[in-house]
Amino acid sequence: MRVVIVGAGPTGLLAANLLGQAGIETVLLERNLDLTDHPRAITIDDEGLRICQAIGLAEEVSEHALLKRAAHYVSRGRYLVKIAPTQQPYGYPQISTFHQPTFEAILLKGLQRFSCVQVRFGCHVKTLAYDDHGVILQLEKHSGNIEELHGEYVLACDGGRSGMRQHLEIPLHPTRFWHLLDPYSHQSRRSIRSERTQRWLVVDTVDDMPTLSSIIFFCNPARPAVTVPAPAGGRRWEFMLKPGEPEEDLLSDEAITHCIQQALHTLPANERPTSSSLANKTIRKTMYTFHSTIAERFAAGRRVFLLGDAAHQMPPFGGQGMNSGLRDASNLCWKLQLVIQSTAAPRILDSYQQERLPHVIQMILFSSVLGGLIMPTHPLLAGARDLVLNSIHRIPPLRRQLTDMEVKPQPHYRSGFQISGGGPWTGKLLPQPHILLRDGQRQLYDHVSGNTFSIVRLSNNPAHDFEPFMRGIWRQLAVHCIALRSTSFAPGQIAASERISEIIDESGQLAAILQHRHDLFLLARPDHHCMGIFPITKLPHVEQALAAILS
Repeated sequence: MRVVIVGAGPTGLLAANLLGQAGIETVLLERNLDLTDHPRAITIDDEGLRICQAIGLAEEVSEHALLKRAAHYVSRGRYLVKIAPTQQPYGYPQISTFHQPTFEAILLKGLQRFSCVQVRFGCHVKTLAYDDHGVILQLEKHSGNIEELHGEYVLACDGGRSGMRQHLEIPLHPTRFWHLLDPYSHQSRRSIRSERTQRWLVVDTVDDMPTLSSIIFFCNPARPAVTVPAPAGGRRWEFMLKPGEPEEDLLSDEAITHCIQQALHTLPANERPTSSSLANKTIRKTMYTFHSTIAERFAAGRRVFLLGDAAHQMPPFGGQGMNSGLRDASNLCWKLQLVIQSTAAPRILDSYQQERLPHVIQMILFSSVLGGLIMPTHPLLAGARDLVLNSIHRIPPLRRQLTDMEVKPQPHYRSGFQISGGGPWTGKLLPQPHILLRDGQRQLYDHVSGNTFSIVRLSNNPAHDFEPFMRGIWRQLAVHCIALRSTSFAPGQIAASERISEIIDESGQLAAILQHRHDLFLLARPDHHCMGIFPITKLPHVEQALAAILS
């Protein structure tokens, strides 16, 4: 077997779809007998939906989601911050909510498209060992039978309590703000083991408050709380436990109803919905301990890789836990494809940790900061927070940064699989505007560029301008050429090659990235991150650098 994926959660299911799409022989193992029947993650962002687009499932996922939600922070009857992004730089709303069992079912059904992918439920990995060709897994099946499975590569997507991570003896470390300066400092500060954790009660209910259509963070020092509208008439409530508070004190319907009423009292008086009894409305209630931890390393021997919660865990306040796992799979799977298909050397797999680790740390700390806004329980600290946020709200540029969620860390890889000298866009995720095709259709950009390497140029003569990219390493990589026209399509003219697509970007975003210059070309990766922008005179340098990366 080429690739073995352990864990059929969102990250593992996505990775299986990406590898299946690439025609890679893959087996997906799950120790349980079926997918989870209860929701854990509840928010998906624009990057997550764009990744679902890459496997052809974004439309179906969107049909079962509540798209374009706002997030409000409220305290003492006043709104502190209203986050309501209006822009969709990556083609999708920046905040949406979803039902995880439905999401996983869509991903599992998507695997039926690929004969090269097997799914095996009721299989638990007992041990792992290495040989010259990969990894040997000893599996215990639900029947009690033991068997061995060999895989060239193993993706551990088995969650926060990852058995695979424990087999590999890779420790978790708490994440601190100094990791922003040195992402690898968690590997050297072995003496610092304490982790700040926080217990929360999570309750999924039938929604009887349709007027609360936004995600609301109740910044109430008496009991910080969150409510999230869910698809299909659902609603999630989350309540912070006080230090030393017994969990059983909050698990009754009466206690939960009191917590809900206490949270609603934080809203402005004219916006408070009435809260009825929870009788026959509770779907699930459970205690969670929120962590801010990261694995000491994301890989073992270029053979086994940790993804998702197996590699990192973060508070839920930024809605980035599952989305970070989706980014992990999107980053790694195309690199595995290059290696398995002998297009690149295994050392390119080192860029997985090199790229993902710093970004994950940013997301953990971003989520921790958002949690810090709602969790103060001392009245003086809560009052100071309200004062600071109210002051920020009076400054238009700062208010806009919060409202449009510009404070969220952007997907920018500053080192890894990229070419030096490519300018400020190197490592950044490219925007995804709607583009116009020759036949008059308007589509999202990725539908045209596809999940492969691509070259983008301003060009009104594609046959001439892309001729250098029809041979050599570009042909080897099956690079897709995108001719960005600055004028309307010439009547009757057709593209000179199947590898060339002509588009018009009416938003002007792509032309602006190219500085409106016809002598520049942009090289993009299969995950739509920019490898660099170069003048055509630097083409030999780029070819040599790309060959060096791959060889």
